Amino acid sequence: SAYPFPSVAPYGGNFGWTGGDRKQAADLNSKYNALQIQAEKRFSNGLQFQSSYTFQHAIQTSFSGVGFARYVNIDPKINYGPNESYRNHVFILSQVYDLPVGKGKKWVSDVGPLANAIVGGWTLNTATNFSSGLPWTAGLHDCSASIDQGPCMPDVVGSVKAGTRSGDPKGSGYWYQTTNGVSLDALGKTAGSWGQTATLDGFGNAGIGAFRGPKFFNINAGLFKTVSFGERAKAQFQFQAFNFFNHVNLALPDRCVDCSSGGSITDLTPGAQMRRLQFGLKLSF
Repeated sequence: SAYPFPSVAPYGGNFGWTGGDRKQAADLNSKYNALQIQAEKRFSNGLQFQSSYTFQHAIQTSFSGVGFARYVNIDPKINYGPNESYRNHVFILSQVYDLPVGKGKKWVSDVGPLANAIVGGWTLNTATNFSSGLPWTAGLHDCSASIDQGPCMPDVVGSVKAGTRSGDPKGSGYWYQTTNGVSLDALGKTAGSWGQTATLDGFGNAGIGAFRGPKFFNINAGLFKTVSFGERAKAQFQFQAFNFFNHVNLALPDRCVDCSSGGSITDLTPGAQMRRLQFGLKLSF
């Protein structure tokens, strides 16, 4: 007699499909390690800044939120890898600088009241965030013919790191090479194509969090002008630019390597925005 599912012969014909089961156990694991360095200059001579660098590595047993991968009861280590919420490298710098120009300052200190209202009272501040890419896990959509219960992850041909740690697309594009072996104008891709599906008795070698997405770079800047009216009243004119250089901070790619949209990036990473300008006026009295 014919097997009900020829793709899984001879296992399917002899034993049929395995039924689903549910497991509840406290067997998940997570670890976080980090090196944190901070440098700070307290306010003096009109300048203060604070900078920090974090080198971090967070790993956990993942069973959801990792594309098409599923929790593995046979060996939980198969679903053990980088946490997709943590960037390995994070550098942050913020500073405030009262420009040394105007009455009582280093430059043009003997200026008159009218001229000082123009050249004095300027403050510049910036906030910089430069971080490495987020981990992400590759997945398959059409894998039901090859597995029963277990992870739905592809095989990788070539080096994972060759594509995901290089290339920096400036706009929407393809972050890796898909299963059909065509680069699709890829701006970053693996050294080879993917295996369409893992073998019947395999799990796929594309590990949890094995890939890295686009880097994150953002600078916010503000320029403030303060004018005093006597001893009690002040007016502050504010100009702020969010994402000053209008850098495109891309989201993670579509991780389904055998989908028509696989590898495509069509959105910004959460929390990112294109350049936005803001003007304001603050009165104090």
